[in-house]
Amino acid sequence: MDEFLFEKIELKGSNCESFNFIEFPHGEWFLTYITDKNKKIRFMEKKSDKDAWTDEISQNSKDFDQFFNKYSQISAISLFFDNKGDLVLIFNSLNSENLLDLFLLSSYNYGKSWEHKPKLISHDFSSWKLHSNPILLSKGIKAGNILIPVENELVKRSLVIISDDNGKNWHLSLYIEPDEEFEDGKEILGSYSPVILEEKNDNLRLLCWISNQKSITSYISSDFGSTWYESDRFSLLNIDKKGDFDATRLKDDDGTFSDKIIILGSQKINNKYQITAWILEDNSSEFNIFWKDDKVYPSPPKYCQIYQDTKGLKHFLYKFKDDIVHHFWQTDK
Repeated sequence: MDEFLFEKIELKGSNCESFNFIEFPHGEWFLTYITDKNKKIRFMEKKSDKDAWTDEISQNSKDFDQFFNKYSQISAISLFFDNKGDLVLIFNSLNSENLLDLFLLSSYNYGKSWEHKPKLISHDFSSWKLHSNPILLSKGIKAGNILIPVENELVKRSLVIISDDNGKNWHLSLYIEPDEEFEDGKEILGSYSPVILEEKNDNLRLLCWISNQKSITSYISSDFGSTWYESDRFSLLNIDKKGDFDATRLKDDDGTFSDKIIILGSQKINNKYQITAWILEDNSSEFNIFWKDDKVYPSPPKYCQIYQDTKGLKHFLYKFKDDIVHHFWQTDK
């Protein structure tokens, strides 16, 4: 039976928002988050599961703080390693027209120093809201392509922005379009909070919310985002729409993708919320509970993340409105 350890990670600062967990090449755990009323990006490190988290690290330099003084209302962040092994930070920032710009910033020494200028990868006519982590495709003719799931807030549609040259240039997938264009002839339906997954058969799977539906919807593309078709509605999960969710395709011991997908979210039970992770196998419509938090909470999580480390162990992280990240991690596969 799978066993999990638990810790509460107290973030340093006030009004801490979006966070992101990643494993470094030598096994260190690394956490980044937004703090001080969306003005700063801070980092924390944990050398091993037996060590304490610390923010006394070179990534938290004064130069880095000053660098971000010119960016207004940073609202979402993500970290990943690109095809060259460089650490990449993606972040949203509100511009003068109240649109969300999306920036990409690289580091060649694990975040101890960064490029002098971030690259703007959103267009002037777009407001791209980052929801979940990018993925790097691992196989097929598109191996190495970077895919970032975003929501265009202006047209209320989810999509994937794609780079086939390690982040130098980007192009767009087709938007995820709801089946019905209007609800009662009044409200334009939208798709939001997208999560992108790589399928074993070179297809792409995108999970998102549709504004008039009560369950997460799955879309499949067999042509690398040129078209999408609805494959399933995960109504049996009963994930609460007021909270965040995340999903990932698991990898086997040899690093190849398995037949299993894990989805993390919250269920509402008697006006309380329970965090649960479900597992789904390909070619099956049945979800099984993989893990759940025994404790119930008065509100759904504002942010959550699943992460599978290089040992194959799963990490479940979520945060409510306070400045604490709840972290469960697997000890035995």
